[in-house]
Amino acid sequence: MKSSGYRVMRGYVRHDGRGKEGGFTLVELVIVIMLLGIAVFPLSNLLRSNIRSSVENEQISKSAFFAQMKMEQIIADYKARGVADITASAYDDTWEGLTCTVTRDPAASGEWNTLDGVNYVTVTVTVSGGANTPDISVDVWLVE
Repeated sequence: MKSSGYRVMRGYVRHDGRGKEGGFTLVELVIVIMLLGIAVFPLSNLLRSNIRSSVENEQISKSAFFAQMKMEQIIADYKARGVADITASAYDDTWEGLTCTVTRDPAASGEWNTLDGVNYVTVTVTVSGGANTPDISVDVWLVE
């Protein structure tokens, strides 16, 4: 029997027209591996920076949520009891590594700022995160 140039190797048939088996040479494989290695390095740097950015954004979101939560607590207390009971130190808190600081202007209970005949108190909630996270501040004016 004369060979037709077809070979079956692990279920794969290849014919190159000269009766030889097809495949990749060692040089071709080394070149492909080198190209893949060169391409993977920039992609890994991109992935690393995206992960870092994602973590920072998550921390900022947690800070904003914590500040909003504290501000809503202050507003609820203001609606229930009035501005006289809003003391800054009563709302200072920590949560998941975040520190909440509340300031009141004017600081003393019973004192007011006045603008166009309207008495108000400014309450600022500041949440501090880690070294890479900016502080988040939320202000509200509570009127008499």
